[in-house]
Amino acid sequence: MKICSVSVGRKFCEKYSQRVKKHAPKNIDLIVLTDYPDYFKFCKTEPYTEKKFSYFSKNTFTSQMCEKYKSDILYIDIDSFHIVDIKEINSSNFLYDKLWKEYPHSRLNELPKSLLDFYKISGDIQIENIHEKVFYLPYSAKIEKLKTDLIDIKKIWDIETELSESNGNAKKYSKYGVGWGEGIPLSLALMMNGIVTKKHTFLNQTII
Repeated sequence: MKICSVSVGRKFCEKYSQRVKKHAPKNIDLIVLTDYPDYFKFCKTEPYTEKKFSYFSKNTFTSQMCEKYKSDILYIDIDSFHIVDIKEINSSNFLYDKLWKEYPHSRLNELPKSLLDFYKISGDIQIENIHEKVFYLPYSAKIEKLKTDLIDIKKIWDIETELSESNGNAKKYSKYGVGWGEGIPLSLALMMNGIVTKKHTFLNQTII
């Protein structure tokens, strides 16, 4: 298993790099996608080269590292290492900490038409709104197709969020980039690739 995270922008990297260094385990490889690698000399880094920050990058990056290293990946948001109980996991399921409390599910037929057209699907089934602060992606033969799907979906989702009217939490997230709400298309891609999702306790119980 390896751990992945994303840190973009000098302010974010400066603020959280030392916290990550303190809380990340020394016996598990950590790989950070960043545009300021000098802040993360204590771990492996991959270059973030896009001009605009996309929240969806965590999905594509995690799947890319999963395929590259043929390894299970534990993804943790860069500002959340201190609240996660980090330990080795052995599961064939995609594991998530929770669904969004206010909107735990989305109706398939209410998703953007461009996303439905990508998979050529329709219907009135529910899609999990995965809270993507921390999740676990197991390596399997399905990862290559999932990765390819997510790279294509990222282009769709980034455009959809950039053009949409931002309300609620989206209004806050849209100030920093595009691709927010990334747990919804991730959930759809997992479902379409036959990857089972399951709730799992990731957070330190003393903090909850």
